Amino acid sequence: MVVQFINDPDSKIACEINSDKWLIFGKKYIVLEICINLDNSVYFRLASDLDDKPVFFEAKYFKVISPKLEQDWIFISLPSSFRIAPSKAIEDDLIWEKFIDGDIDSIKWFSQYYNSLQKNNKEFL
Repeated sequence: MVVQFINDPDSKIACEINSDKWLIFGKKYIVLEICINLDNSVYFRLASDLDDKPVFFEAKYFKVISPKLEQDWIFISLPSSFRIAPSKAIEDDLIWEKFIDGDIDSIKWFSQYYNSLQKNNKEFL
């Protein structure tokens, strides 16, 4: 799935995300995970431009460029949300935190997985 960060000058949060260099207006991003909360708010996990860390951003700030999900993605229902994510992220629900904390195996997995996502979505980026 590929989304584009849209410029919403009326949104203070979107402008702060852009000015803090987390994401760049107009840039396309590969979605790493989708979270749907019980209040119907939707979040996309993306690799931020600030430091490539996978972080959740509210979906309302994005335009969907390609809705195609990866074949290895799984849907799971949790007490407070629904997640659609790579099977590895469902099997190891701390994979993103481990990556951020510098775990070598998680970094290696993310690097390989992200490279495959870029190849699979190159026509949309």
